[in-house]
Amino acid sequence: MIGRTLAHYRIVDRVGAGGMAEVWRAVDTALGREVAIKVLPEAFATDPERRARFEREAKLLASLNHPGIATVHGLHAADGVHFLAMELVPGEDLAQRLARGRLPIETALAIAREITDALGAAHARGVIHRDLKPANIIITPEGHVKVLDFGLAKALDADTGTTSAPDQSPTMTSAGTVAGMILGTAAYMSPEQARGRPADRRADIWAFGCVLYEMLAGSTPFEGSTVSDTLAAILRAEPDWTALPAGVPPAARRLLRRCLEKNSDHRLHDILDARLEIDEARAGDKDAALAPPARRGAGRLIPWGIAAVLAAVTVATLVAPGRRRAPQSSDRLHVAIVLPQNLDLVDAGGLGVLAISPDVKRLVFAARRDDTVRLYLRALDSPDVVEMPGTEGASTPFFSPDGHWVGFFSGSSLKKIAVQGGVPVVLCEAPSPRGATWITDDAIVFAPTYTSGLAVVSAAGGEPKAVTTPNAARNERTHRWPMALPGGKSVLFTIGTLDKPGDYEDAVIAVADLASGAIHPLAEGASMAWFAPPGDLIYSREGTLVAVPFDAGGVRTTGSPTTILKGIAGDRTSGLVNCALAADGTLAYVPGATLGSTGTLAWVDRNGRVEAVPAEPALYRNLRLSPDGKRLALNIGEGAGDSDAWIYDFDRNALTRLTFDKSTFRPSWTPDGKRLVYASTSGGKEGIAWKAADGSQESQLFFRQTGIYASAPEEWVPGRSELVFTRLGGKGGADLMSIVPGETESKPVLDGPHAEGGATFSPDGKWMAYCSDESGQLEVYVRPYPGPGGKWQISTNGGRGPCWSRDGHEVFYTLGQKMMVVAVTTTPTFSPSSPRQLFEFQFENLIGTERDYDVSPDGRRFVFVRPLRERRREIDLVLGFTRSMRSASTPR
Repeated sequence: MIGRTLAHYRIVDRVGAGGMAEVWRAVDTALGREVAIKVLPEAFATDPERRARFEREAKLLASLNHPGIATVHGLHAADGVHFLAMELVPGEDLAQRLARGRLPIETALAIAREITDALGAAHARGVIHRDLKPANIIITPEGHVKVLDFGLAKALDADTGTTSAPDQSPTMTSAGTVAGMILGTAAYMSPEQARGRPADRRADIWAFGCVLYEMLAGSTPFEGSTVSDTLAAILRAEPDWTALPAGVPPAARRLLRRCLEKNSDHRLHDILDARLEIDEARAGDKDAALAPPARRGAGRLIPWGIAAVLAAVTVATLVAPGRRRAPQSSDRLHVAIVLPQNLDLVDAGGLGVLAISPDVKRLVFAARRDDTVRLYLRALDSPDVVEMPGTEGASTPFFSPDGHWVGFFSGSSLKKIAVQGGVPVVLCEAPSPRGATWITDDAIVFAPTYTSGLAVVSAAGGEPKAVTTPNAARNERTHRWPMALPGGKSVLFTIGTLDKPGDYEDAVIAVADLASGAIHPLAEGASMAWFAPPGDLIYSREGTLVAVPFDAGGVRTTGSPTTILKGIAGDRTSGLVNCALAADGTLAYVPGATLGSTGTLAWVDRNGRVEAVPAEPALYRNLRLSPDGKRLALNIGEGAGDSDAWIYDFDRNALTRLTFDKSTFRPSWTPDGKRLVYASTSGGKEGIAWKAADGSQESQLFFRQTGIYASAPEEWVPGRSELVFTRLGGKGGADLMSIVPGETESKPVLDGPHAEGGATFSPDGKWMAYCSDESGQLEVYVRPYPGPGGKWQISTNGGRGPCWSRDGHEVFYTLGQKMMVVAVTTTPTFSPSSPRQLFEFQFENLIGTERDYDVSPDGRRFVFVRPLRERRREIDLVLGFTRSMRSASTPR
């Protein structure tokens, strides 16, 4: 190309190549000036429709006239080459500058200010950049900004490949500017672009936030080793706010958070509004002198005495318009507590992870270190995190009223441990708990299983006494998440429904009188609730906290609900929201998204080598391979009350939906591979159903489950027309039952006082492996089927989700994130070897006894759901949270 003349432009030198075009320095021989020539992709020349669309876009781009935008001189074609002539901007692009490290704060803010001017001018003319990134921002020798390539991603619309560096990956496009297209460079792509949705000016605002973050922090806010990993981080992770220098003004921090809101409706809507925050930050935020933001370093926090003095200062408020005005600057202080690098807050499968002491001096939280979950204490006036020995496997911690004890669940039991240390004390059984509250120093109210009512037990231990019972006639399935009300005579709690067993966004908040058992409903469409003295009910809805005035004596709400805080991590399938509220109005919570979590499918071989399955990320659950291993049955959806059965065909790389009623769960194959059998959770049709795998027949219910139970298929017994399933609910939480299609009554296999499930069979059908918590934790056992005979425990330190190999010589199970195997022989009698680890892999952990993977027919590979979920290492503390809420209230 060098020396060649195209039209009246003589090519002088090659500047570079991007994802969409090669760029050359040229001389405009007609006007005697240097220009940049962008040679368009060869495919562009052969597509008349794309050429016409590009010409329309080019005319619009040429109409932009702003000193911060590189000018388009013209669109030309010569000698079969289509190209754009553009202003040649001297200087260094921002990507080159950032390769040397982060920018000084003032320099970064000055550059950001000029970027907003350029974007604002383009947006005013209806032009969206769609590919804003440091490589498209030039810093001129005079120190000013020029933004390149406005709208070219949309105009060119070419697929030009990929590269391994996400922050430098070529622009990705598909065949048209319609829903489903992905535009943008991965590291700066907005969530809506990553999902293939149309982009508007808010996508540019997101990208601007990414660029500003990178200038300040020296790294992109969403990083991954591959483009897919980066997109996953954009969809699920939060930026590492600890990477921002301590001197970044509060106004700039606010701006970053508003630009990087994943929900575009909650994002900054106009880029020119960003100039106000930048100008405020450059002028010096008035609040900064009063309350410098806490640096979010590992395990650091403002000393408690200082924090108490500063508790009146607002750092962040998220109050919607309505009954309450926005809190003023004397209302609240936001402080971040970041865990040490070797600890992660537990995603506890729908169980709680943190509590704050009544005197607001300590936090307790469940965290994972070296694949072991324990409780940890953190005094708020100290940077030290203290492990609580003996709390392995703990979840849902809660403090006693005097603050001397921590209650928690572990090993199917309710336990307590002294704050000062010691040995945990077992109080009673709790096979599959859903929350607890210490109502007085002498008594604890808790939900022992996920289908039970509430019970009360002495804080010294003993036999629990039922307090409430779900009323099936009123569509009640579960009572859970109790929270004590003042005086200890009643509790707030959540009522989950029979028709939506895995969805608590339509649950009911109620009050239970502990003496009489009387229940008073308070609010619908909520999943968890707390009392905020002196008179507010706070409840959660999809990770958002809502407040409403509450008369505790009259057991009624007295006003309209108002949104007060968004973005709290939780689990939609259990109703959990991970926050704790102290009596003085201090709130502790885990920031993040409400789960279920999106994941990808992956094969892992016996040596731990991973091979991705080319299926789009989704809410995958309950994987079961067909008998020939060529298809995979699975659920897609939030949980039992919001999922359908799908089939993935490995040969065709095709995913096909089989059911359409959002009420199917735990699909499994019939032995001939012609049908799927699954749990039906549809209202009035609860039980076990099946349907032809090719979709040619309607679903048929062949076993109707009655009472408070739910059913989940496990496996067909080889050589028999008999299905073994787990019956959920009852005293043990889970029992193993069997049913023969055509019969109306199921038969017990194991229905004792312990949780038992996850049945899997030897190929001859004579032996059954299963999971039970009879030892105090989940372990894997084997016994003859159908019996009688002895039993063998084949796991030695916990285990769940067994699967018998097709050749009969091995039993697999999982221990945390580890895949374990036990070699077995069954003749002349059963004989197991010691368990050994095959590999460790970060897969989606389910709860309970069932397995969350499946094994290929040859036993060489395992299919998992690989979660696209960030590490959670931060707990946010909001001092004066309810005080600011009350001071902001209008008269009631």
